[in-house]
Amino acid sequence: MPLPQLLAAFVALQPGPKDPALAERIPQLLHTVYGSGDEGQTAAAIDEARQLFLKRGLLTVAEVGDEAAYQFVVLTCSPGPEEFQARVLAEAKRARARRAVPPDAVLYCEARARQERVKDRARLHPPADPALRDEIRRLYTGDQAVRQATGFDIERMTRMDRENARPLEAIFESHGVPTYDMVGIEAASMFVAMVQHRRPNCGGASFRSSRPTSRPDRRMQPTTRWSTTVPRAKRAESSGTARTSNATRRTRCCTRGPSRTKRTSTRAARASGSCASPSTCAW
Repeated sequence: MPLPQLLAAFVALQPGPKDPALAERIPQLLHTVYGSGDEGQTAAAIDEARQLFLKRGLLTVAEVGDEAAYQFVVLTCSPGPEEFQARVLAEAKRARARRAVPPDAVLYCEARARQERVKDRARLHPPADPALRDEIRRLYTGDQAVRQATGFDIERMTRMDRENARPLEAIFESHGVPTYDMVGIEAASMFVAMVQHRRPNCGGASFRSSRPTSRPDRRMQPTTRWSTTVPRAKRAESSGTARTSNATRRTRCCTRGPSRTKRTSTRAARASGSCASPSTCAW
């Protein structure tokens, strides 16, 4: 029997999740939280996931499958508050020891908890470079103005991205990736969102810097909302798990329109950390 048919037969023999209805519901909740843009729906989905956790604990691979088990950790670990996040992380570590949840789900939760601590420290003092913060905000205003659904024009968006490319690269060359301490949480996130919109000819020129970030634990973490199937290696990296310097970090080929594009990925994409689509780029 040819190898593809053998693989298909092997996959067909694998047991399905014990709770297929819940396995289907978890991706729907994650899509609502990270893709709906509606605050009411988002809050309701987060509360539903939290109530599931309080009632059943973390959902396991056996119950809902590998991907949904990972997504449930994302749902319950991301929103906070700190005490609830710590509870989810502790249970995720215990579940990992039993091989009941994907190991990278624990990495994600650890990274998010670390990110929140960094944000809390940054909120204690004003940004060190308010002028840079204001410049990033100015650029971001133009970036978002051309990404509204009403009257969206792809040529206008491309032109704005081209105009912003030079000042963004100048900021990167002078400062590296602006950190929370440097420009504040909001502006730091704005910078990364704009860089993700940059289109460097798919593998051509990209941002580079010979200046490593002086405090890896304080480097800015992108906070653009992740959809259900962003490659896990990239999620971990963008959440602060990866300790890469600016010298080796580069942007990938990216564009983003007025609506959130559905991401798709495979196990191979997650393992390699490659972009699943032009809109799923990360550092």
